[in-house]
Amino acid sequence: MKELAERICSQVDTITKILDSQSVQQPSFRPDAPSAIPDDKQVQAARIAIIEAANDIILLAQGPAEYIRNEAFVKKHDVSVLSILNHYDVWNAIPLEGKVSYDDVSKKIGIPRNYIRRILRHAMTRRIFCEPTTGYVAHTTNSAAAVKDGSLSAWIGHNIDEVGRALSWQVEAIDKWGETEDPSNAALCLAMDLPEGNTIFEFLQNDGEGEKKGWRAKRFSLAMAAMSKTGSFSSKHIHDGFDWASLGEATLVDIGGSSGYDDIELARHYPSMKFIIQDRDEVIISFKDSLPCGLDSRITFQSHDFMIPQPVNGADVYFLKHILHDWPDPVSTKILQNIVLAMTPFQNNRGSRLLIMDSVMPEMGEVPLTIMQLNTAMDLQMMAALGAKERTRADWEALLRAADQRFRIINVRQPVGSADAVIEVVLDLQT
Repeated sequence: MKELAERICSQVDTITKILDSQSVQQPSFRPDAPSAIPDDKQVQAARIAIIEAANDIILLAQGPAEYIRNEAFVKKHDVSVLSILNHYDVWNAIPLEGKVSYDDVSKKIGIPRNYIRRILRHAMTRRIFCEPTTGYVAHTTNSAAAVKDGSLSAWIGHNIDEVGRALSWQVEAIDKWGETEDPSNAALCLAMDLPEGNTIFEFLQNDGEGEKKGWRAKRFSLAMAAMSKTGSFSSKHIHDGFDWASLGEATLVDIGGSSGYDDIELARHYPSMKFIIQDRDEVIISFKDSLPCGLDSRITFQSHDFMIPQPVNGADVYFLKHILHDWPDPVSTKILQNIVLAMTPFQNNRGSRLLIMDSVMPEMGEVPLTIMQLNTAMDLQMMAALGAKERTRADWEALLRAADQRFRIINVRQPVGSADAVIEVVLDLQT
């Protein structure tokens, strides 16, 4: 434990000195503290090392029996409390500055004072809100994050309301279907009592009546945008995954690109690039008018279903981020074959590239456990929601070969601190 503590102190010193040199506010629980640590590579490496060592020291301090008991006893209430706070929008019922009484919060959200006090006090054990004086509640940086970024509410809602419910049915799904490559045989289908043959995507698109129809699909898109903003799934990692500057004037087709958060990130840094964001009509309608000023001349939206052939021929880059991990191998093969038809074979450093930004599942010990945990969590998320999986390097190679023998991986880059890698694939002239 002493060695772990020394390691934490050393890495904290590293981050403190870098942030001071950049005149960046140090992390704290104050509501006005930064929502994320800067993307500086050295800072990110130190951050991961701190989390890794801190997790280990907590485990050792708890001891194995207490750890297992707490995991089974406490975690379910952590999740339940997050769900309640999100459902009643307690985030916005409390002012960012100052404090408010439990009585006032109760009146504003419409649930009994005693209930909200008990719920908030559990949240406070996770540094979500605080009680500055008895009977009053105020924001911390953790709770304030959901006010400053409304898409976090969508992230919480999707993960708890939909995937969380599916996880409670995972045992039943395994018993009923075993290992499956049919997305309509996922645990979520049991949890939501979906009609035979339907998947999560039909559910997201069709749930609700009248103007509310498809509200879950819109929330899902916002949740994906939230995931891309900070941490190991941040869109910032896209810069280190590929040498974008080497493309010069180029057109990128973002297949299933949702709101275009990755394209916006790239467009701000590479003014010679143009972007086509492809997604379903209902997604495009939600986001086509929300592009930042000055980028709309280089970013366009196009209605497209990636289950049919790609309509844009000869693009410099076809980009798939968190698409193929949603689908089992037979469906992913079809998606790739629809892209092959539009690609230009690669020779003399010219032609189309296929860039896949997804997890490349490492072996145990190859990456910090903090990153491995995100990979395994996403893998289980795909199992529960779609009967899909995260893939190893060998899995990716086999999938690409099954789609077209001419596919060839020429590079795989894993940015520091990222849970995803960028797989660079080209289409050879011949096998």
